Amino acid sequence: MGQAPSASWSTRWCPMPDKGSCKPRKFLSGRPHSRRSQFTLRIAAGQGAAFRILLPASDMRLPSLVDTVGRVRRGHGRILIMDDESFIRDVLGRLFTHFGYEVGYAKDGAEALAAYKGAVEEDRPYHVVIMDLVIPGGMGGREAVRKLLEFDPKAKVIVSSGYSNDPIMANYRHYGFCEAVSKPYRNEELRTVVQKVLAP
Repeated sequence: MGQAPSASWSTRWCPMPDKGSCKPRKFLSGRPHSRRSQFTLRIAAGQGAAFRILLPASDMRLPSLVDTVGRVRRGHGRILIMDDESFIRDVLGRLFTHFGYEVGYAKDGAEALAAYKGAVEEDRPYHVVIMDLVIPGGMGGREAVRKLLEFDPKAKVIVSSGYSNDPIMANYRHYGFCEAVSKPYRNEELRTVVQKVLAP
């Protein structure tokens, strides 16, 4: 793979899980050669780094996230999806809509709280909320779930994150979450977790 043009490098100290020691690692931010491709890197202080690579679509058809809908039990209820990435909100929304759920969206904790409270006032409450743990520049899942449970102690909230080594993901119940799902998402895992949370 060629180097990204106009790339910038920074060296950070990161743990080496196989050796238990620290080694300098290099991080790249830039854009691949193809003008239809995109490479981005997000670093959250104390959380780690998340890479996002967008590549041109292939002509070959790949199985859709919703290809298995006809082979699984359809659900019902209302789901609120909180994520700062619009493409993630869109993919999850289409997935759960095909599974039979009604879906609402929020890009951060403040929007999620407003949407949840508004739905309760309209007597159309959300039955489960999926919250992204880290929202750069906004209220993330840790603070949002605390405030949501103050409003509705019975709220069912699933935490979601690409930072699988975050201690909240391992001890999610301690922070008020019902379940945890890691990114990248897996179709069957998402469906199973939501059904588990919604089970009587």
